[in-house]
Amino acid sequence: MVGFKQISIDGSHVNISEPEKTIVDCLDRLRYCGGISEVAKALWYGRDEFDFTKMAEYSRRYGNRAANQRLGYLIELLGFKADKAVEILLQSKSTRYTPDIIDPYYDQALTQKTNTSISAAAVAHLEKVQLSLIQKKQ
Repeated sequence: MVGFKQISIDGSHVNISEPEKTIVDCLDRLRYCGGISEVAKALWYGRDEFDFTKMAEYSRRYGNRAANQRLGYLIELLGFKADKAVEILLQSKSTRYTPDIIDPYYDQALTQKTNTSISAAAVAHLEKVQLSLIQKKQ
């Protein structure tokens, strides 16, 4: 299995996902991880520990172009120096435009607006998260 490692707990062998694989899984299933803003926070706080090239490889191998685009967007938004990862993600770039690709679940319960409006709200929320993370760093 790709993206997993085996550990021993009380004499039993257990497979757990590597942190990079966990992020890719979260980007694939945003509703189960708290949304894209939680993924952005995880990336920010783990930025010195993640191997972004490995993460991009897992994402590309996973085959979900929306997850690839989300990862590329977050890498650029958060200002990470991960050129190799972005290069890998661009190899599987979708030519199809989907307005709700960033976070299709954000604010869905609060508004009945179009997907474009939901996407705009998600982007605005991410920009607030980015700003708060930058302020904490200073």
